[in-house]
Amino acid sequence: MSKKYIEGVVTLIEPANIAEPGGARVSDNGKILYGNNGRPLTRTIRTETILATDGESIISPFDGGNNIRGKLRRAASEVIFNALEEKGQTIKKETYSGMTSGAVSAQPKTDKLLLSESKAANQHIFFGLFGGGPRLLPSAYQAYPLLPILKSFIDNNIMPVRFDEVAVDYKSLRDMTEIIYFIRRDDVLQFTATNPDCIEDYDNAVESAQQAVMENKSKRKAAKDDDSVTVKKTDLSNMGALEVIKRGTPLRFRVDFKSGVTDEQIGLMLMAVKSYAQDNIGGWGRIGLGQHKMDLQLFDGNKCLGDVLEYDNNEVKISDDMIDYLDAAHNAIDKITSEELNGFMSEEVYYAPETA
Repeated sequence: MSKKYIEGVVTLIEPANIAEPGGARVSDNGKILYGNNGRPLTRTIRTETILATDGESIISPFDGGNNIRGKLRRAASEVIFNALEEKGQTIKKETYSGMTSGAVSAQPKTDKLLLSESKAANQHIFFGLFGGGPRLLPSAYQAYPLLPILKSFIDNNIMPVRFDEVAVDYKSLRDMTEIIYFIRRDDVLQFTATNPDCIEDYDNAVESAQQAVMENKSKRKAAKDDDSVTVKKTDLSNMGALEVIKRGTPLRFRVDFKSGVTDEQIGLMLMAVKSYAQDNIGGWGRIGLGQHKMDLQLFDGNKCLGDVLEYDNNEVKISDDMIDYLDAAHNAIDKITSEELNGFMSEEVYYAPETA
């Protein structure tokens, strides 16, 4: 039996920073540093891939499949919530949290899942697709990590040959990323405030702030010679840096559906993917980072069923090729009630009907 999946290319219109936990430092010429030297740097998360054809490996930026699943789940939840609001229905707080995050509590009760609930959940437009809840209903799809489309990945059968035309011949992380710097200024202490008269007791306030900054600098300088003492910077002025995936980088997006997925579930996923296309990849969206365009298709095995998205200038919509799946999803969403949603997310056993 063939498998349905959504696959295609995400092209970065602007650089993207997918933040790595923890902090790093960087020199003014872009060299990654260790210790306390240099400026604060937020690195982009990375992964290493072994290339069997030449016995070497390559480190590349990526976004984890779990991040993508989280975005898709929240986008699909919002579709359901909007439908409930139109009907004037409400759900419990636990249901809302369970639908958006996938969990209701830290102690799932998998031993309480009944066959009737499992069969009903499998056919439910939301819970059959995304699963989760107190009894850990299984999901019906798999999200792949978002990876750069590299020629070496195609040569090593990590990505399909059909991406060959958009693949880039990057050899190292430095080819794929760059460092961008940003400055935060304190207009008051730099005497560039455009409306000083708005500041209460301006002269004394500025002098007091200046004195505090100088004392903090002296303490931080002294602390450098004493490893047992840590003094944090308190003044607002700062220069930091971001490691970003370069503008124009092509990334592979893929979502696989399990066998038995329904047309309405695929339709809901299409709505979630549209929301993903309208969102930024990574953080710092407030300064324009992470903007992208998606060229995706829906496949059934090797057969392309059509384009998933269409762009009209900067507006994105679901392609007319997907109309049957959208109609099925809308019909199923119209029938959803808050009672059934609360039931699937309830700590108590939900005696669900066998068909949803």
